[in-house]
Amino acid sequence: MKTKITLQAALLCLAALFLAGCQHTVTRAEAANAGYVFDQPRPVLQGLGIAHSTSPRLGMRVSGQIYLPAVYGKQNQVGFFMSHNEGDTFMGPVPISDPDGKVAAHGEQSPALALGHTQIYAR
Repeated sequence: MKTKITLQAALLCLAALFLAGCQHTVTRAEAANAGYVFDQPRPVLQGLGIAHSTSPRLGMRVSGQIYLPAVYGKQNQVGFFMSHNEGDTFMGPVPISDPDGKVAAHGEQSPALALGHTQIYAR
C-alpha cells in the first residue's frame, strides 16, 4: 500500500513539473507574427450613434462577417447588427423586439443567436 501511494505521489510531482514547464505566454510580437492583431477595446456601435448597448451575443464566419444581437437605446430594444469587414464597421440595427415594448435583458432573458449553414436566427 505504501509503495502505491509513493508511486502516485511521484507521478503527481512529475505531472506538476511537466505542466509548469509547458506554460508559455504569447507576447504581442508573437501574436502579430502569427497574424493575430488585438485592438484596444472600443464601443463598436458608436459609429451608428449608439453609445451604450448590453447583453451582446456574437457570431462569426470565416469570411469575416460578424453578427451581433444586442439590447440598445433608451427604450432597451433588441436589435441585430451585422459587419462584413471583421467588425471595423457595423450595419443596422434591424429591430427584433416590438418597438413599443421594453426589454429587460438579464441572464436567460438576454438576446440569443444561432448560425445555421445559410440561416441566422436571433431573438
